[in-house]
Amino acid sequence: MTHLAILPILPALGGVAWALAGLAGLFLSLLHPRGWRMWGAFVRSQWRGLTVLTAGMLIAYGAWTLWGDAAPAPSAPAVALSLDDWPMFRGSLARTGSTGGPGPSAGGVQWTGRPEYEFLASPAVSGPYVVGVGSRGDAARCFCWEAETGREVWSGAPRGYRQTLSSPILVQGRIYCGEGVHQTPRSRVLCLDPAREQEPVVWEFATNSHVECTPVYAAGRLYVAAGDDGVYALEAAAAAESPDSALAAVGHAARVRWHVPGMMLPDAETALAVHGGRVYVGLGYETPALVMLDADSGRELARENLPWPAFAPPTLFAGGWLLGLGPGNLLTAPTAGAGELRLIEFETLRLRWQIPTSASVVNAVAAAGELAIVAVADGTVLAVTTTGEVVRQWRASAPVLAAPAFAEPFVYIVSQDGVLTGLDVATFEPRWSVRLGPPGMYLSSPVVHRGRVYVGTPAGLMCVGRAESP
Repeated sequence: MTHLAILPILPALGGVAWALAGLAGLFLSLLHPRGWRMWGAFVRSQWRGLTVLTAGMLIAYGAWTLWGDAAPAPSAPAVALSLDDWPMFRGSLARTGSTGGPGPSAGGVQWTGRPEYEFLASPAVSGPYVVGVGSRGDAARCFCWEAETGREVWSGAPRGYRQTLSSPILVQGRIYCGEGVHQTPRSRVLCLDPAREQEPVVWEFATNSHVECTPVYAAGRLYVAAGDDGVYALEAAAAAESPDSALAAVGHAARVRWHVPGMMLPDAETALAVHGGRVYVGLGYETPALVMLDADSGRELARENLPWPAFAPPTLFAGGWLLGLGPGNLLTAPTAGAGELRLIEFETLRLRWQIPTSASVVNAVAAAGELAIVAVADGTVLAVTTTGEVVRQWRASAPVLAAPAFAEPFVYIVSQDGVLTGLDVATFEPRWSVRLGPPGMYLSSPVVHRGRVYVGTPAGLMCVGRAESP
C-alpha cells in the first residue's frame, strides 16, 4: 500500500519545481557582475518593508515555538459535572488509587476512550465520571467519560496545551492539571471548568519550568512543584471573576500565595504531600532531599538529605512518610542500579527504617492498614509491614514504572509489556490478567473505581474488568 502514501505528494511537486527554479535564478543573478549592485540598491530602497517582514517572520516563529501546533478543537458544549473528591495524585495520601470497595477479578477491556491519543498521566475519578489527559504529538486535551459506558461527555483544553505527565485532580466541579514533560519550557498550571460557557479555562498560571507533577489541593490552595522553578502555592479560586461576563476569568492568572524558587528547591518535579499544615517536597538529582515547608508561608522548617533522588511522591504510612528512592528516572530506573525504601518521621524527618530494593522506586507506594505495596522499577513488587519487614514478593514479566493500585483483596500492577495483573494481596498469587496493548511506555497508574480498573495507555484510556467473580 506504499503507493497510496505517494498520491498526496504529487500535487505539490509543481510548486516545489517552481521554488527550485526561483532559487536557481537568484543564485545566477548573484554571479552576474551587476547582480550585487542590483540587489544592494533593492535592499537600500526597500529596507523599511524588509525590516517589517523580518520582524513579522521572527514573531511568527516565536509564537509557533512557544505554542506548538494550532489550538486543539473547540471545547464541547458546557456541562455541569459532579467532579470532586480526587484532590491529589492517587486520590489520597495513602496513594491507593482506589475509591473503596473491591476491585475486579475477571473480565477484559470494557471500553477504550480516544484510542488516537496517548495517555501518559493517571486518570481521576468522581462518582459516575472518569477524567484523563491525552496527547497527540505535543498537543494535549482533557477528556471526561461516563465511567460505566465510556460515553464521552466533555473535552476541552486551553490554546497550545502541550503533552503532559501531570495527572488531573478534581475539586468542586473543576479540573486542575499541570503541563509539560521534563524538557518543556514555561509550562502552565490550569484550572478548567466544564460548566463554563464558550471557554472552560477559569485561570492559567505560567511557570519558568515544567509542571509534570500532579497538583495538590488543600484548604482552598493549590500546591504544585515546577521543576527548576521550585514550588508554588496558588489560590485555587478564580482571579477577579465577574458573574456578568461569560468569559470573566479567561486570561487571569491565579494569585500566588507564595513561591520558593528553584535555587532553594532544585529539581522539584514529583507530586507533593500536604499534611498537618506542612508541605513535603521531594528533590531530584542536584541535591536529593525531603524538605518540609510551612503550608501558609512557604518557610522551610526542616530538610533531610537523601542518598538518591526522591522521584516517588511521599505516602502516608505507619505514622510517617514512606518514600521510594533510587538513582534512576522514568527512562533509566529499571537498570540504573539498586534503590531504597525509607520510612521518615513527620515532624523531624528522621529515618525510622529503610529497606534496600533491587532497582529504583520512581512512583508512589500504595498503603492500606498494616501493609504497603511497593512497585520496584525492575518489575519486583513487595508487600511491606509497618515495621519494615518484606512479607511477600512477586516479579512481573517486564519493568514496572506505574504506581500500584490497592483495592482489597487485590493489588493491580501495569507492566511495560502491556499487561495488567491482579494479585491476591494475601498470597501475591496472580489471579487475573488482561493485555492492554503491545509493549511500550505504560506510565499511567491504574485507578480502581466501582469494581473496574481505569488506566491510560499509549492508545487510549481503558476501562477493564468487572466486579463479579469468574
